[in-house]
Amino acid sequence: MIRRRDNLVEILYYGYTTIKNQIFPILGCIISFIGTENKFTPYIKLFFYGLMIWICIYSFLKWYYRYFRFGDNIISISEGVFTKRSIDVPYSSVKSINTSASLIKRIVGVSDFSLELIGGDKIIFVLTNTQIKELRNQLFNDIHQTKINEANIQKLKPLQYVLISLTNFPTFIASLSLAFSIYGFLIHTYGKYLIANTDKDPRNTIEVLAALKLDDILNLNFLMLMGLFLGVIAAVAYLFSFIFIYLTYGRFATTNAENDVTVEYGILNKKVYHIPKSQIRSLRIGEPFLFRLFGYVQLKIDNIGLTEGRSSLILLHPAVKKEVAKKIIASYIPDFKEQTISLRPEKNSIFSYILSNIVSPIVTFIVLYFISPKLGFMFLFTPLYLLYGYTEWRHSGLSFDNKVLTLQYTKRLRKTTLITLKKFVEATETSQTIFMKKKDVYHYGFAVYSEDQTEEYVCRFLSNSSKQYFLKYLVEKRSTN
Repeated sequence: MIRRRDNLVEILYYGYTTIKNQIFPILGCIISFIGTENKFTPYIKLFFYGLMIWICIYSFLKWYYRYFRFGDNIISISEGVFTKRSIDVPYSSVKSINTSASLIKRIVGVSDFSLELIGGDKIIFVLTNTQIKELRNQLFNDIHQTKINEANIQKLKPLQYVLISLTNFPTFIASLSLAFSIYGFLIHTYGKYLIANTDKDPRNTIEVLAALKLDDILNLNFLMLMGLFLGVIAAVAYLFSFIFIYLTYGRFATTNAENDVTVEYGILNKKVYHIPKSQIRSLRIGEPFLFRLFGYVQLKIDNIGLTEGRSSLILLHPAVKKEVAKKIIASYIPDFKEQTISLRPEKNSIFSYILSNIVSPIVTFIVLYFISPKLGFMFLFTPLYLLYGYTEWRHSGLSFDNKVLTLQYTKRLRKTTLITLKKFVEATETSQTIFMKKKDVYHYGFAVYSEDQTEEYVCRFLSNSSKQYFLKYLVEKRSTN
């Protein structure tokens, strides 16, 4: 077995990603609050310079002490700077193969070669594209079949990018942080040229905000000014968000093979996912509120062991028309055909759904009102939480047959239809509180197979008409298999 290391470019990537994702954001926030002219600034700069030098040294050591061997039946990995760790992974534990490459890596001809293991863990090697091709052909040929039934290269339209960027909250928050950092830098660097008397006030942002009284904050002129300011910041953040989404999902393409599905996208950081069809546990059809207005849905695939909270959840399509989505499902994963929801919450349970959504906000509003009566305007948000409760009731439901179990639920106006193959359902249960006995309704719950953590779902306030059949769902599965 030949001992290998990651490509040399990984040294730069270790240091670059650490500095970009951790050091620069922290430094930007500190500068935006204390400014560039402060008695602590030289010490902070010195600390960060020393930290970046240490990161560069540690990146080299991390690369040097990580090596691996591809044997006949096993992968041997050794890594660690201060603590050495050895890992042996048999090829039989490899569930799927993914490749991705940033712009810099594509220029030098290398990619991240990611092996997803049974259990949800991942091992990543940074190799040349030639080495990856050789490994696929020699060692992993049975995992990714080359027989292709259909290739579908889709160019997303501007409306699709707009919808994705408007509904991708984490990306917007990151863009918002970037917008505030740029604002802080511009004000502290060029503020004396842009705003009069800026140089006469030695206080930093924190000191100015701390000096404000509650009556000053609740002043109408101040609120209007802050609203305009936040509106401009939000617009700039959305522009950044749109650019990030375009760079993330540009050149989107899917390929349907006999035994797997391949999804690839990305302009700067290209990602390629090979998903064996036998490992697909669930299909999630997501419909954010804006998507529903324009007739679009989002398709996601749950691999065995992966939950929606994991970053490895794979998008089958980020934004697609409903009628096109049905064709994609029928062609790529026909086992996950969407069902008609047969069980819906009882009409008399709508008050329970609304109550569960509105109690906590109302209590919060009352506490704020007692702190200052001027905060009474917070009660204007009450209809929004009433709408949350109504849509949660309106779009909840359950359906199951001999092939799939379908759950429909809504969270903050985002409607989701979860279709899970019956063979991956681990347990079913029903529950009833003392307040539900009179209405003769039950909560229907089920757990699905997940190698990483317990994953359970509940559909509330359903009639008892299908209770016994639901409880015997798995018993019938075992008797028929």
